Amino acid sequence: LDTREDMVQLRETGCPALPAELPCAEWVQAVLLAGQYRLAADALRGSDASPAALTVETAAPLVLAAAAELFNSAASAQDVALQRAQQCLSVLPQRTEAVVAELQLIEALRLLAALGCPLLPLQVRLHPDRLQLVLSVVAALEPAAHAVARVGELERLAQALGLEQPAHRDAVYAAVAWRALRAGERRGALGLTLELVSSAHPPAWELCAELCAEGGA
Repeated sequence: LDTREDMVQLRETGCPALPAELPCAEWVQAVLLAGQYRLAADALRGSDASPAALTVETAAPLVLAAAAELFNSAASAQDVALQRAQQCLSVLPQRTEAVVAELQLIEALRLLAALGCPLLPLQVRLHPDRLQLVLSVVAALEPAAHAVARVGELERLAQALGLEQPAHRDAVYAAVAWRALRAGERRGALGLTLELVSSAHPPAWELCAELCAEGGA
């Protein structure tokens, strides 16, 4: 921490007009970029002998920027950069909403990879329609008849991408039900259709009609 104290003293003696938190902010940013997450965490938590280097409000944007840089540089869901991004996000003594969202994005990326989606991390971050992204994963699942068995993963994926409204869940259920029905998995399609009917999802009646038509054929 000597370097941090040196920077603070330099500002006090040579540049007192600069913001008081600037030396510590620059030091924390340098420590994060160097991958020294434990050192950063200790400095941000502080102790009786040494107060926290920065408030959570001041440190959070620095932590998020460093973590996002690691995430965006990752070549796949297995890239070590994602593990480092998680470690970086853990240095704050309290998680802000933005930090939680970033951690969820990392989880979403791993779920996407498990579901066979080949998108790069940066492509996932920049995707303009996250619900459509989930629905495209449903459409690509193989074998189609097993789509119902993965509905739990798909639901977690939607939540990790910030799609937490009942309408988002219903859209995922409907997409899986249609894919299962077209693959001949009527039982699984029926179970999801009943869930959709109970949640008053209007398009569920189209599924009901199709199930009845196939049942009577």
